[in-house]
Amino acid sequence: MHPDEDSQSSHSTGPRTPAGKAVSSMNRLTHGCRSEKVILRHEDPAEYTAIMEDWCQQYRPQTPAERLLLNETAHAQWFLLRNQRRFDEVEYEKNMNFRNWTEDQNHEYALALRYKIAAERAFLRWFKELESYYARVQRRQNREGQITRSVENKSLGSKPPEIRPTSAVHPISVSSPAEPRQNEPFHLRNRLRRQRKVAWNKRRMNEPGS
Repeated sequence: MHPDEDSQSSHSTGPRTPAGKAVSSMNRLTHGCRSEKVILRHEDPAEYTAIMEDWCQQYRPQTPAERLLLNETAHAQWFLLRNQRRFDEVEYEKNMNFRNWTEDQNHEYALALRYKIAAERAFLRWFKELESYYARVQRRQNREGQITRSVENKSLGSKPPEIRPTSAVHPISVSSPAEPRQNEPFHLRNRLRRQRKVAWNKRRMNEPGS
């Protein structure tokens, strides 16, 4: 290697600041469909923030798992929008006059379509994971609520019956003197018989010549 070339290579180390490295990383970026960067140079950060806020407002994540699923779903939607825009641009540029397309144009259209389909599948996969997770959480909360209500109902039903004070001596029903007892007619008949007999004997004793 020539000494001058060696010295030039030692000094040509590329950008060293974070801003310069970010710009350099975009030099070979043509469409960004395969880029893992969240926001590209031509994209609006406010649009990405609005998407994240919409997801957070709808699902209100509370746990790390919920935040992870929500972030992945929001990122997948963002990447889907990016690939959808790129596909729309390719369609607009080609004017859908596919009979006159060159081989490169066919390749570009097929590539944009493939990226869009892959982004759609990724978004649907993360969205289904998010919905399934929240559905499982909802079912678990419903079961816990049913168990709690069941325990409360059992605790209310197992209370001992309330004991009301009662008198130690139960009142005995006593018939009034005016009411005849069940066996009183039999005694009346005997008493009347005895009274008649006594009265008959008195009459005989009071008769003359007796």
